[in-house]
Amino acid sequence: MPEKISQMKGLKGIAAKAGYALTIPATGTFWALRRGVGELALRSTEGEIQQSKEIRNNYKGALPTRMLAGIRDKLRIGKTSEAAAIFTQAIEEGKHDKLIGLTDNEKIKMGQAALRTSPELFKPIRNAYVHLAEDMGKGFHDDVKKAAGLIVTDDDKKLTEEMNVKMKIMMNIDPEFIPKMSEEALKDPDVHAFFHTRFAKVAQVANLLEKGPSDVRREYIESVKEKGIQYYDKNAPSLANYFRSNPGIRALGIPVEELEKEKESLVVSGREEEFKKAREKYKPGSFG
Repeated sequence: MPEKISQMKGLKGIAAKAGYALTIPATGTFWALRRGVGELALRSTEGEIQQSKEIRNNYKGALPTRMLAGIRDKLRIGKTSEAAAIFTQAIEEGKHDKLIGLTDNEKIKMGQAALRTSPELFKPIRNAYVHLAEDMGKGFHDDVKKAAGLIVTDDDKKLTEEMNVKMKIMMNIDPEFIPKMSEEALKDPDVHAFFHTRFAKVAQVANLLEKGPSDVRREYIESVKEKGIQYYDKNAPSLANYFRSNPGIRALGIPVEELEKEKESLVVSGREEEFKKAREKYKPGSFG
């Protein structure tokens, strides 16, 4: 923003700043600049948020076919923020993977539209499509991306040098949201790798295995087998404890010979019968 405009005061200043903000490209620093416009911008943002809520209510409980038609109509006439509201409702209801035909580019555009309105409105789309989140943030001011969790800070790097945007997002996703993530996101190599780290919450892994797509569950179990329980003992102790304490997961994720070594501890704890039932019900590679 030109210094002359940024220093203008009063109603004239508000009008000048608002006028300048309208000249900023949609993929530029719109949200960051608009925050600085003052009360005028605040009312505008609140209005867009309220509109988003109303659109979501209109599509609550709708069939995926109706949601898809609504999104298509809004995108066709250039009302991307309204399409994003419908898309968000589909995500919250776990129906977005049934919106057949939506391209990654369309999903990115809807994510950008939500981000222009508010980082909070952007959050469900970001979390469902972690693998596309950085593309959604392209062209935005760093302040906006930071507020939306799309920048790895020095403090983040202190946790691990391997920290990236996808890992940062995954660390902050509520475990209950894991089943709502897109299958594409869950199959992303960085996202898949996250579930094997010490930063993955046990509840996140549990929801992935209990409610995630069958292909994703199967791939995760196979990778657990390949790594071996010792890997988790060393790199993710909480997950190692989870695998050992859950008979069903044990029978799936740990080779049989290792289960036999663990049998004694189950007998001592009075859970031999539980172990036997789990062995009968679950066999290696059968989860899914």
